[in-house]
Amino acid sequence: MDPALSRLVHASGNGPCPSTREVCPDQESFEHLASELAGATAPVVGRGAATDGPRGFYVGLSSTATTIRSGSRYWSRGTRGSDPTAARNERVDAMLNWNRLDVRKGLPFGFEVGSSLGFGLHTSLWVLSAELKLALFEGFRTGLGALPDVAIRAVTQQLVGGGDVSLRTQALDVTLSKPYVLWQRHVVTPILALQLLFVSAKSGAVDLTPSRNAFTACDPDSGEVNGAALQCTRPGGGNELANNVSFRNVSQTRVRMFVGAEERYGLLSIALTLGFDLTTPGLQSETVGDTLPNDVLRQFSLHLSAGLRY
Repeated sequence: MDPALSRLVHASGNGPCPSTREVCPDQESFEHLASELAGATAPVVGRGAATDGPRGFYVGLSSTATTIRSGSRYWSRGTRGSDPTAARNERVDAMLNWNRLDVRKGLPFGFEVGSSLGFGLHTSLWVLSAELKLALFEGFRTGLGALPDVAIRAVTQQLVGGGDVSLRTQALDVTLSKPYVLWQRHVVTPILALQLLFVSAKSGAVDLTPSRNAFTACDPDSGEVNGAALQCTRPGGGNELANNVSFRNVSQTRVRMFVGAEERYGLLSIALTLGFDLTTPGLQSETVGDTLPNDVLRQFSLHLSAGLRY
């Protein structure tokens, strides 16, 4: 499931690709692929609003499964598959699954810092994140006990190992929760959160015809100094150089909601939340008459975490 952007192409004369070009980048497919990859790797809300206090510490594992349009051509063409020389990935995963190691540390005055390291199943992709959380209201159990715990959190996350793709997601969310004690030992906390997700995706230089060597096709004149005025000695050799391109940057803003619950029993903490898009952005690139969807997918993410809180 690693990205393989060199397969996201339009043939000459198809779609927005003029007949004067051999191949052109399929920008709309790249936008769909980057959007769904961002939704699958984005930070999730997986715990209540209250912090663990200035002496608190949490370490745990989590797993998130997110829906994608696995039957679309941008996933079959845009991912590596088991055979990197094939024209498409014949075994696209139905969902994207990310597993993380999460660490958090409580600070005075309602602050909490955290970080996570995650990897994608069937990929060589990793995500690194850092977060800062502030509990605005927490611990009101008498007097104003009807008030829920409320916290705001900011998260920044970077995808690494993507090769062709650089993907950064930043999130700002507000969480409301309220703990309830059951059977004197179990603390169950319903969770409701609203999140703003900002996505920034870039591609590196991509060779749209990786089976051919651009330098060999050009065979530049050796008399040119340092290639400052590159002249190809073979007819049409310069056309191959034009097949090294970068896709246009993709920027998106989404509104997401999370609902779920967390349970604490002694040191053990387990949480299950469901996240989904309330709104999705419009496509920046749209090719009329192609077979691609004309909207960004509204994704659903199921998140399960378990850890120890000291």
